[in-house]
Amino acid sequence: MRFGAHFWIWASKVSNSNLHILDKISDLGFDAVEIPYLSPDLPVSKIKDKLSSLDLEVSMTTACFPKTDLTPPDPGTRSKGVSHLREAIDVAQKIGAKIVAGPIFGAVGKLEALSKAKKINWLRLSASGLRDAGKYASDLGVKLAVEPLNRYDTSFINTSAEALALIDEVNSDSVGLLLDTFHVNIEEEDFYNPFLIAGSKLFHIHSSESNRGIPGNGTVNWKQVSKALRKIKYNRLCIIESFVPNDPVFSSAMRTWRSQSQDQDHLAEKGLTYLKSVL
Repeated sequence: MRFGAHFWIWASKVSNSNLHILDKISDLGFDAVEIPYLSPDLPVSKIKDKLSSLDLEVSMTTACFPKTDLTPPDPGTRSKGVSHLREAIDVAQKIGAKIVAGPIFGAVGKLEALSKAKKINWLRLSASGLRDAGKYASDLGVKLAVEPLNRYDTSFINTSAEALALIDEVNSDSVGLLLDTFHVNIEEEDFYNPFLIAGSKLFHIHSSESNRGIPGNGTVNWKQVSKALRKIKYNRLCIIESFVPNDPVFSSAMRTWRSQSQDQDHLAEKGLTYLKSVL
């Protein structure tokens, strides 16, 4: 297993002025960095050039929102969702990322009580879009990983089992699962079975503490996570995800109201040491 740090630990977006964070991540001893792609103004060439001078693997986060939702009846909106995923895949391929991961099943923040029939319809529509994006990703040597979110972020895909049902419907070798221990802590009965049932479909992990702070300083049962990962022989990336606390807009979106560590470097460094000891 290789360990990475999410760029969001230090900044809400990548810009020309903060590319030094990549040096920091390398200096702290991480194997990889996760780059967020939520808007097209990412300095792709500068990121690529910077990564070429560092011994860092790279992965990418993206998400779908109301204007890029894969589940509404309007085919135009669904088409924009697939286009967004294709754009993210293009950027991933340019910077060398082999995986694009996140809540890509439908719009983040879309909350409504779903009848069984409506949920099946959403699953069918989402799978259609992901199948299209998955084919495009496969052609470029990139994989997609679907991330279940907790009930406060979506009413559609909350658990490992629900995400796996969607992935089965997609039926593509290039589309798998991302599990984030923060969401697992809220939605699952334990920390073992969600990883176990994923098996070879587990493409990516976000190692987030229950309070989004330093891994090991919350209620996540990392021993159960470790047991499951060893059982399924997981050997992909494990990314520490936390959020910079001093960005007003980003903090509001991510519900990050206070710092969870003496500073973000401390969070990353202590988290890496702990995860290496337990996983």
